[in-house]
Amino acid sequence: MSTNTELFDLIKSFTKSEKRYFKLYCSLQKGSKLYLNLFHEIEKQKTYNQTKLPGLFNNNKGMLAFNKNYLKKIIFRSLEAYHSVKSIDAVIQNMILRCKILFNKALYAQYFASIKKTKKYALKYERFGYYLEALEMEKMFINKQEIKSGEEDMLCDEAAGVIEQLSNSYEYSRIIRSLFVFFRSAGTSRIAGHEETLKSIVSSSLMSEVKMAKSGKAKMTYYRIWEVINKIKAEHGSVIECSEKMLNIINNNPYPFEDFIVDFRMDAVFSIISSCIKSGRLERAEDEIKKIKKRKLSSPAEKSDIGLSIEYYQFEIHLKKYDIKKISASIPRLESLLELYKNKIESDQELMIHFKLICGYIIKEDFQGALAKANFLLRHQLLVTRKDIESFTRILTLIIHYELKNYSLLPYLIRSTFRFLVRSEKLFKFESLVISFLRKQPLVTNKDELNFSFVTLHKEMRKLTQDNFERNAFEYFDFVKWIQKKLTKNHFTADK
Repeated sequence: MSTNTELFDLIKSFTKSEKRYFKLYCSLQKGSKLYLNLFHEIEKQKTYNQTKLPGLFNNNKGMLAFNKNYLKKIIFRSLEAYHSVKSIDAVIQNMILRCKILFNKALYAQYFASIKKTKKYALKYERFGYYLEALEMEKMFINKQEIKSGEEDMLCDEAAGVIEQLSNSYEYSRIIRSLFVFFRSAGTSRIAGHEETLKSIVSSSLMSEVKMAKSGKAKMTYYRIWEVINKIKAEHGSVIECSEKMLNIINNNPYPFEDFIVDFRMDAVFSIISSCIKSGRLERAEDEIKKIKKRKLSSPAEKSDIGLSIEYYQFEIHLKKYDIKKISASIPRLESLLELYKNKIESDQELMIHFKLICGYIIKEDFQGALAKANFLLRHQLLVTRKDIESFTRILTLIIHYELKNYSLLPYLIRSTFRFLVRSEKLFKFESLVISFLRKQPLVTNKDELNFSFVTLHKEMRKLTQDNFERNAFEYFDFVKWIQKKLTKNHFTADK
């Protein structure tokens, strides 16, 4: 049976200031503090060792279990107290609690003043749920006749206005969720039919113009929707424009975007960097990365998200430049970060990083490393959520086996990949071209035939880069450069 490391992971996640506050918090507690001994013992461990802990309690397992549970409760109480000062939601909850206390003490003048302050604060940060809660408390007090005649109707109108903003925001959230479901299924658009699907998703009148959005968050989501649509269509200039508009909305009124699990500002910046890389605007991408590097990272979530993302986008730049030396240096760093932040990475990002690592191994011609990474990704439990990544991983796996000269295995793998692509509706012109090329390779008997097959493939691939939909296949891996490299290595000449 595996050892539960929840308490160990929790303690190891402490920042220096959180640890300092926890010890101060414990000093104010009364009674036995055996749980502190447990805390210190776990804190000292580099890897969790359950066998060392019972000795702290004379091998009394019941005492150990009790103190582990109690320590966990105390840790969360201290963390809640520590973060409540900086948490907007906690501040509003305390304001609402203060209103209730004032009501129970019959201090009605202070009660109404506090209600007014709570509503203003909630509206500033667009916490509409809390606003409605405060409004309901104000409306419920009518029986005390503290509200002037006709004011009840005004409060109902006020509630209706806030509910409209809340509903409006949820409608935009519904549209963006539908887009993400489509993106995870289809990836970058490869067929004309995707255009109709995208149009149906954004057919709502809410998407006609930004003024239909009733709040700051709704306006940001409006542009986020168009950003995702353009990302699916691989129209990277438009992605950058939408991301810049998102940043303008956030910068002009930052309050509604504060204290969320998601860092909306960084998401927009990362979107700009990604699209700059894909569209070849590498200088701007590098400038944006330099700006992020100057930012001080505090929380473990920031370190895992931003730290890993910076390394990944730098790796993508190296791939784009085909800089083998920097690719080789970056791979172990990226692998190390993936292991360090395991189970803390958003699934789409994790899958794409593993996929790009396969590309890196292929470019630097470490085909055994590429095969190991491809096999790992094909066994990944989350890969089923991204059929586009799975289909290209299978294509790259065929290329890897070709490079390794596993010709006896190739026919079986080609049949398996072909069936998968047909079943997943991922068999497009590009995939058919690669499979057709690899099927013929065992029949190639001399250098001239090999030269001809690669030149023909290069010519056909270049045609696909001009196709509005097939060109999107090269978002995943630059197959044209791979062919050019093969031609150069074998002293062949590409057909211009």
